[in-house]
Amino acid sequence: MAKVYGVQPIPGVKDVYTLLDFLADSKAYEANLNAMMDMRDEIQTLIGKVGKADQIETLLAQAKEKQAQAFQAVEQAKLQAVTIVGEAEAKAKDMMDSALALEKQNIAAAEKLEKNRRTFEEFKAAKEKDLQAYEQRVTDLEVEALKAQMDAKELIDKYEAKMAKLKAATEE
Repeated sequence: MAKVYGVQPIPGVKDVYTLLDFLADSKAYEANLNAMMDMRDEIQTLIGKVGKADQIETLLAQAKEKQAQAFQAVEQAKLQAVTIVGEAEAKAKDMMDSALALEKQNIAAAEKLEKNRRTFEEFKAAKEKDLQAYEQRVTDLEVEALKAQMDAKELIDKYEAKMAKLKAATEE
């Protein structure tokens, strides 16, 4: 808000006699005069900043034009922002859709992998059971073969003993 400048009345001056008394008091007169000169200098400085009276209308028109340009720039920026936000949202949606599709693929692949793992575990368990049965059968056959070998050795020993008896009997 603009500051309003005005010359204050001289304190205590109400008529010509009090004015003459004031002018006779050099200290009060000097102080009031200095205050008015300071105010004049400040006002002139402000006038210099604002411009001369004939330039004020031109400056006002320029300020209004700059304000209109600024409003137009703001509106263009808003439109650009809406466009950018729309594009970003569309890209984000596309990326989210791609991520969801990839997630579904990964879930399907993981489920398939888990199914394959379970199938393999079942197959492995069945083969391990078959292998254990086979190993047991081999062990049983080895035992039978060892027993048959021992029986065969016993038969051979009996046969050789009988042969030795027969040989001894034929030699006598």
